[in-house]
Amino acid sequence: MSRTVILQSKFSYTLLMVYLLLAPFLIFAVGILVLLSKNIINGEPVKDFIGILLFPIFIFLFFGYTILYYIRNSKKVRITTEGIEIGRKTVLWGEVNGLSIIGKQPIRFIIARFMQEAVTITLKSGEEIYIWVDFYGNGSQIRQIMKQAETILKNNGNFGKLALTTTEPDTFTDRDVATETFTYYKRSAFRFFSVYIFIGFLIFSFFVFNGQDFGIKIAFIILLPIIFFIIGWQQHYFMVSDNFLVVKNHWLLWRKLIIPINDITGIRSETLRKQETALVVTTGDYKTQRFQAGRLKQSDFSALIDEVNKNIKHKKKERHS
Repeated sequence: MSRTVILQSKFSYTLLMVYLLLAPFLIFAVGILVLLSKNIINGEPVKDFIGILLFPIFIFLFFGYTILYYIRNSKKVRITTEGIEIGRKTVLWGEVNGLSIIGKQPIRFIIARFMQEAVTITLKSGEEIYIWVDFYGNGSQIRQIMKQAETILKNNGNFGKLALTTTEPDTFTDRDVATETFTYYKRSAFRFFSVYIFIGFLIFSFFVFNGQDFGIKIAFIILLPIIFFIIGWQQHYFMVSDNFLVVKNHWLLWRKLIIPINDITGIRSETLRKQETALVVTTGDYKTQRFQAGRLKQSDFSALIDEVNKNIKHKKKERHS
């Protein structure tokens, strides 16, 4: 039987955002090296030369490690009728003992160890191989195809029947939810500590950078919207009705997502290390999305999750009645 490629992984633009967030620090490090070079060429003494030099070296090493980290954990994946190709490694379906579509596995970044969403492939030899689905632009499609493979594997079926039957989810607009009655889960902006940090940074920067040379002002102009975006990404709030979960953002006003209750297969709160608590929503296409909401209390998350789960159960009863 000839091999047919069912699905090939795609680059995740989320990774590009990570590189862009690191870029200002890289620019700052280059600026320090340029200033040091000028001082050396002009014969001007530089106090604590080694200490100043260590900062850009650290930035370059961290930037390089981050790129290698994502490259190493986002190897090209090709799912075929014969097996799975992950980078240079090929696993035939006959070598696979089991598949786990939903779940987390440990991953390491420098010295930090945390749990990351993954498809787990268990071989008959006992070896486990992970596909870090969040690192791919079509991670949900990978999960859907692997779910088909899991069913075929359990039933000793024919992998030649694997097919890309995934469909794009329906898109909903304000018109679709105009008649809904919503419960709001949101808090005052001034409850969020990062808001005060951002305001303080603005005031501090105005006095420090005012009167500086053009290059420093440009660096500040680049850095400011990035900080705004980072803090804004933690500013989600939620609206729940009998039929929809709506996600909005206090700062990023254009950001809005309407999720039908029918499509939600899992919902929970999650607090990762040094991050704000997030609402984690999994939909029927195996897509998992995290919405950080630093203003909400844990009691708010609990009430929100309870309401969504209650509506999910109600919808299931309606379908079976």
